[in-house]
Amino acid sequence: MNARYDIFSGTQGKNPLWLEAVAGLKDAVSRMEQRAQKTPGHYFVFDATHHTIVASIQTNQNPGSGSDGGTLVAR
Repeated sequence: MNARYDIFSGTQGKNPLWLEAVAGLKDAVSRMEQRAQKTPGHYFVFDATHHTIVASIQTNQNPGSGSDGGTLVAR
């Protein structure tokens, strides 16, 4: 059985917004990356069982470049 992970937008300390729960860490990180590509910003994957952020990403729209810059952090 795959553990469930919660995906949030925003940052942990500033009223994060819960987006969805996903089964399996690999799928949760993939889904977080998809959301970050579609709508740039801060996102993180939270393991409620261990009360830990297990991955996070911050993407920014780069004006004029047509691409997003992003940084994925896996913990």
